[in-house]
Amino acid sequence: MVHNRLNPVWGRAGVPAIGERAAEELPAALAHVDRMIGDSPFVCGDHPTIADCTLFAALEFARMGEVRIDPELGCLRRWYDDFCRRPSAGFSLDGPRRG
Repeated sequence: MVHNRLNPVWGRAGVPAIGERAAEELPAALAHVDRMIGDSPFVCGDHPTIADCTLFAALEFARMGEVRIDPELGCLRRWYDDFCRRPSAGFSLDGPRRG
């Protein structure tokens, strides 16, 4: 988890207890998001909202902690792949996306 290795405040050590708790809670939270998205193209329906931007930012930040979307979360995986193709999502925390 991110807090286990990294701290959102650069230059500070991570907090393992926070990372461990988040690792326990994250699968259920992502499964809930997967169910909420369902067949919708965006988190809250047919048009992108701040909810999509926030979820994308959270998942991009989680990648820094080597968190990946469980392949069983098909709706979330589809949403993420589709959102990554949007021009506005062309840059992530680790630079421009390639392919």
